[in-house]
Amino acid sequence: MADKDRFKQRYKSGDTPWHIGKPDFNLIQTVTATPVTPCKGLEIGCGTGDDSIWLSQQGFRVVGIDASEVAIEKAKSKAVEANVKCTFIVSDILTSRIEGAPPPRRTGSRVRFSGAGGLVLVADFGRNACKRACWPQTRERWND
Repeated sequence: MADKDRFKQRYKSGDTPWHIGKPDFNLIQTVTATPVTPCKGLEIGCGTGDDSIWLSQQGFRVVGIDASEVAIEKAKSKAVEANVKCTFIVSDILTSRIEGAPPPRRTGSRVRFSGAGGLVLVADFGRNACKRACWPQTRERWND
């Protein structure tokens, strides 16, 4: 089973241990301590939208993308409940073009989405996450 299908199934069954029901504290710390000026935001793998909604409440214009229809429906409901404007899209970011988002570019094994002057914040929750990428060390500006 492909990863995106596994995530879809887990959202359908409610088996989502990564879902904490609130925005990630690392995101809050990075955005408030740096500070990051509100701008357009693209959240890849947004799940049920907690981070996108929090960013929107801070003045960001956010598009959240996830391959799970169930997660996106929950995100849309949460955004209405929070009275914020977020756009949530069901899509596989690696295979689909997203309106208003910079096109993904492959560089070796990496995929880059940021346009000129864009800000990239990465949260990596994989097995060796802190060896590869941790907040805020992965915060960088791309100027290409």
